[in-house]
Amino acid sequence: MVEECTGCLGCIDICKVGALDVETMEDGFIYPKIDKDKCVECGKCISVCSFKNPIKKLYPQDTYIAISSDVTNTINSTSGGIFWELANAIISNGGYVCGCVLDQELNPVHIISNKIEDIVSMQGSKYIQSDMSTIYPQINKICQEKKDILFTGTPCQCSAIKLHFPNYEHLYLVDIVCHGVPSSALWKKNLNELNITKSNGKMQFRIKGKYDRTRYAISINNKIIDYKKNGYYTLFMKERSFRKSCYQCQFAEDKRVGDITIGDCNTWGDYANFYPDKPISILLVNSFKGEALFNMIKDNIEYENLDFEKEKKCNRQLSVPSDIKKRLHDYELYDITFGEKKLSDYSEGYKLVDYFKYIIKRILPVKLRHNIQGIIK
Repeated sequence: MVEECTGCLGCIDICKVGALDVETMEDGFIYPKIDKDKCVECGKCISVCSFKNPIKKLYPQDTYIAISSDVTNTINSTSGGIFWELANAIISNGGYVCGCVLDQELNPVHIISNKIEDIVSMQGSKYIQSDMSTIYPQINKICQEKKDILFTGTPCQCSAIKLHFPNYEHLYLVDIVCHGVPSSALWKKNLNELNITKSNGKMQFRIKGKYDRTRYAISINNKIIDYKKNGYYTLFMKERSFRKSCYQCQFAEDKRVGDITIGDCNTWGDYANFYPDKPISILLVNSFKGEALFNMIKDNIEYENLDFEKEKKCNRQLSVPSDIKKRLHDYELYDITFGEKKLSDYSEGYKLVDYFKYIIKRILPVKLRHNIQGIIK
């Protein structure tokens, strides 16, 4: 069960006798725990388990590269600001959006809102597993009221929502291209080592700026930490700290669970005339609902056809999951997460070539530099 569980906590929500709770295992991740004295063996928990009940996935019917026409909407996004446009369209029509934010203590949680200002907090990648425990009853209430709700999350999270609410016509799912998730406990250890307890503003895991089209770095409290100088981030980039189920993910393929799939475009070099100085998104339209969502935003975005076959080859998570051989052992994760072992010991650190790249970035303009990279790729 530990190897299969994705941590969606849907089983806990659906159990009406209170037989399920959560426990934190040695690797730092939370898993459901059954109280056999309370369990009536109704099987409802199994019925909403996405690993036990694989749902039908759809091959994209249309594939695009895309970016918001209003570039200001992309500032807080990881790539092209497509989530912002989707969320804005739903809220403008009286609906709700459910997405991951970092709360005041920087814990990753899914929230539901119909306020545009909350969408800013949902924008951008969060390379941590989020807590979905509170959203199931709220989604049910909104759907019962026949109001639109847009859910965005990892494919396994989208699958959990789809299993919970299989026939809700007002529910739209947007899955992101996901590489895997570290535990929130490991994230807390990282914050402790950085001596950070709260954020005084928006935190980002990817930043854009004068010298960077996109940069893998933590930006928090006016401080920027490159991923190579942060042990948590280095482990993430090297696929060493993910949940066990991530390494056998049934959603790391070209067929998708969401109505729309969004993510970074890894073949951006093939589209040299399409915003070469800005990170762009892939936008996969997978269903009739996805087509309806696309039609809501198509006048507010710039888009071109994507060579999906080539993108799959360059974006591995559209073909296969992360390699389990790279993962740290449970006892190693325990020593880092709860023990005396320091996360900082796992930072990759800067090499001479990194300093050379740093200098080049400050000599060549972003657009020229990335045009050159695109040609090389």
